[in-house]
Amino acid sequence: MAHKCAASGFAVLEHRLIMAEHIGRCLEPWEVVHHIDGNNCNNDLSNLLLLPHRAMHSAYTLLQVELRKLEARVTLLEAENALLQRQLESAGYGNPELSGGDNVTS
Repeated sequence: MAHKCAASGFAVLEHRLIMAEHIGRCLEPWEVVHHIDGNNCNNDLSNLLLLPHRAMHSAYTLLQVELRKLEARVTLLEAENALLQRQLESAGYGNPELSGGDNVTS
């Protein structure tokens, strides 16, 4: 897909073209268009983020990876907490201030 931003006559990648049209100028060669969801086929503008250089792109990508790991860990911990709470309640233990019931101790 050729575009006026391709001064050398080479094709411009679709995500770069979409971003260039959105900001109203040609992208500099060092600027990077990042796919937020990691899907390089999803070139919807809401999925694109313009970053000023490759180092920023690398840092942003690493941050995203770590954030996804943390989100997965939080989800796992929430599931484990819910399971433990059900096990305690079925065994007759609980916190009346949290559950609104009577605290049974053995």
